[in-house]
Amino acid sequence: MGGYKLFRKDRQGRRGGGVALYVRESLDSVELEVSNNKVECLWIRIKGKANKADILVGVCYRPPNHDDEGDELSYKQLVDVSKLPALVLAGDFNLPDICWELNTAEKWQSRRFLECIEDNFLLQLVPQGEAVLLEPHEELAICKYYEKRLLDFCAVFKPAMPRSVVGTACMYFKRFYLNNSVMEYHPRIIMLTCAFLACKVDEFNVSSAQFVGNLRESPLGQEKALEQILEYELLLIQQLNFHLIVHNPYRPFEGFLIDLKTRYPMLENPEVLRKTADDFLSRVALTDAYLLFAPSQIALTAILSSGSRAGINMESYLSESLMLKENRSTLSRLLDDMKCMKNLIKKYELPRAEEVAGLKQKLEKCHALELALNTNLKKRKGYEDDEYVAKKSRMDEVSKPFVQEEWTDDDLVDSALP
Repeated sequence: MGGYKLFRKDRQGRRGGGVALYVRESLDSVELEVSNNKVECLWIRIKGKANKADILVGVCYRPPNHDDEGDELSYKQLVDVSKLPALVLAGDFNLPDICWELNTAEKWQSRRFLECIEDNFLLQLVPQGEAVLLEPHEELAICKYYEKRLLDFCAVFKPAMPRSVVGTACMYFKRFYLNNSVMEYHPRIIMLTCAFLACKVDEFNVSSAQFVGNLRESPLGQEKALEQILEYELLLIQQLNFHLIVHNPYRPFEGFLIDLKTRYPMLENPEVLRKTADDFLSRVALTDAYLLFAPSQIALTAILSSGSRAGINMESYLSESLMLKENRSTLSRLLDDMKCMKNLIKKYELPRAEEVAGLKQKLEKCHALELALNTNLKKRKGYEDDEYVAKKSRMDEVSKPFVQEEWTDDDLVDSALP
């Protein structure tokens, strides 16, 4: 499978059978060597990105006729390898009598399995009969929704946010989710972190209090939001590979207008193009054009598209003023790129409201499972770290007042747009 590394452990002594795991090549992964080969288990250690801990992924198969000795060998191997605080165990254990809601079972072997799970501080994360992971097209729909929310948030921001800051924030958001999943990092906090970082990079001087003041929240909720933004800011910078300067099409757009005023007398008032061109730039920002074309190409396309809609033929500007008359190949490529940008806008569709509502519920379940996993990781860490256990009750008391202060999409200042 292209783009993935295959780990496999074939069944010994017979044809067929065994376990396998595909891991993205972009992830640093290594197989752990285990001494007992009688157990059909594969253990892969995946190095955590940025400030994330390493994850141990286990893939196991337990035959339906497994005897008690084989089960105990499996449980011992689990104890031996589970030294990392983050452990994900998947596979087919052939124990259908287990009730995961009540954590009970009828047969002794199933009860012994539940006992092993509890001893190793593991937690069943996937509810029976319910898919909790988003499909690729669903992730794309979620990204489109939150990207639009980002632009709406910036549009009503007080004080008024410069267009260059908005463009930078939008580009940060797109680049971040090229290599990350909405199931791992919730786009609600990432979009605000993108806007917050863009304000700094483009020297739009607003204080942190002013920034979170644009959230429709209580002072305590705003403080919690700012805490999350600052927590994710370094992660965002790292995921952008520290390439923070973004060249937006707005400056070349102004340059083209000046050029039209000074070197293209056939157009009496180039300012008539501004409003329609601004609309084009706003719409193209939602597409992938910023990732595919140079800012000057986008700006020029906005100018020509605006002229076309106003019934103004500007071909002579390309051939004479920009001196492309003799360079037919460059002119042809430029026109093809412009056509491609227009097609991107034409084909772009925001997800329907009812579709978004369902996907947001699914996304919240993903992150609820992550929260449950993190809670369980703390238990696993506490099992190994006596100092954490000693401080646990005090930390819980300190954090309790903030449990109900988690902010949601409804806390964002709504745009005037429908």
